[in-house]
Amino acid sequence: MQQLINEKMQALMDEAAPLWKEWPQIKGRPLPLITEEALEFWMRCKQHELVIQKCRQCGQLQFPPCRLCRNCMSLELEWIKTSGRGAIYTFTTAYNPPYQEMEVPYTFAIIELDEGVRMATNLANCKVEDIKIGLRVRVLFNKITEEITLPFFEPDVG
Repeated sequence: MQQLINEKMQALMDEAAPLWKEWPQIKGRPLPLITEEALEFWMRCKQHELVIQKCRQCGQLQFPPCRLCRNCMSLELEWIKTSGRGAIYTFTTAYNPPYQEMEVPYTFAIIELDEGVRMATNLANCKVEDIKIGLRVRVLFNKITEEITLPFFEPDVG
């Protein structure tokens, strides 16, 4: 049974491989797909502002961006600036790169912002052995290309 599962998984990976090769990358890092819903988020990242959506009807905060409120289904959403601070909710550190050009180790984390929403990101300027759940972090903007600036997080020492 396990062999059948492994064969099916390999077939799926082989099928997806051409898509990954065509996905835009810089130094082995896949670049985000900028959708209509997320365009404002990415534009504000370029300005070094971390924003999330707020529903004008029910007040719900949400991330990632969506066309409607996940709580009340209202289309009346606005963007609000966050404090850019939060805590590590969970994380994993990768030692084997998915792409040869990608530097390792790197840490992928889910940050719970002080505003209450969670955001997937990478950690920077932090030794792997110092990373722990609950560690206070702040946003750090990393200009990848002229069009894309990614929000990373680093320990909030101040």
